[in-house]
Amino acid sequence: MSDQEDISYDGNAVKSAIIISNRPDIAANISEDLSIAGGRTIGPYSVQDVLADPDICHGTQAVIMDIDSDDAATMRVLHDIAARNTAREREMTIITELPFLDAIYGALSQTTAHIIIGQNQAERIVTFATMLLSVPQAGRAPSHNNRDNELQRITHQVTVIAKRLAELSNVSETGSSDSFARENESGYREEGEGSGKGLMDETDAAEESMLQNVRDILRARRLRERFFDAGLFADPAWDMLLDMMAAHLDNSRVSVSSLCIAAYVPPTTALRWIKVMTEQGIFERRADSEDGRRVFVALSDNAYRAMQDYLRTLQKQKLITV
Repeated sequence: MSDQEDISYDGNAVKSAIIISNRPDIAANISEDLSIAGGRTIGPYSVQDVLADPDICHGTQAVIMDIDSDDAATMRVLHDIAARNTAREREMTIITELPFLDAIYGALSQTTAHIIIGQNQAERIVTFATMLLSVPQAGRAPSHNNRDNELQRITHQVTVIAKRLAELSNVSETGSSDSFARENESGYREEGEGSGKGLMDETDAAEESMLQNVRDILRARRLRERFFDAGLFADPAWDMLLDMMAAHLDNSRVSVSSLCIAAYVPPTTALRWIKVMTEQGIFERRADSEDGRRVFVALSDNAYRAMQDYLRTLQKQKLITV
């Protein structure tokens, strides 16, 4: 294919990414944003194109996949691309919507892909610039320090450009405050996700009190939003950690899309935090024993013990943090 024959990874080359999308209008937007970020488009190709010729992606160093369905064909292409990327040799960005996130998360064996929720130009440009910077160049083993410095410099520059574009086009981050759950606790989880009897039938009074304390903290944090702008108190890592602790104590399973809702920030931002906290060993991916396609997020044992110690200290000192 002529597009792939032109690929070059020398120091001065414009880096390329293959675009897979069933939506020509979205593919055109992605291609334009890729160009702004300093990249060049290969394709675009549809899901059926890739199914008919899996070698379309062979040799490419970056893939951008627009996913607007969790049908079998789309999930097969995603799974095949991810399966061939176990050595992390290929950078991957996925653009999708929240309803398809759980299927996508389950199809990815690792959390290394960049995932963007919604059609946000600023998010795309910044993500593409970061992705392209990570694309390896032939015959060159970049210094780790130099790569980090370049990443910071380019990300800063592109962020400034992206913000200006967003201001000019009135682009805002996907998801308004109305799109996030208001009364959190564990009610947002899908019916049937609990894996057994609730904590009230299984544990002692101390743990029952601990669960109630976590729920009280969560309610108190949400109560602030009745009096102040919610953006003043954005703390997605802590909100997710509290919610995961409540789920653990309540013996419930949490999907990645539900955890994004619990973060009270735009889903793409929440996904970044989930990725960081998974890499740090705070969260863990756990497969559904009844459905191999589903993957849940859970607290690691170390994180659970740390939260226990924290909550016990609050109980002993009669303190509460909101």
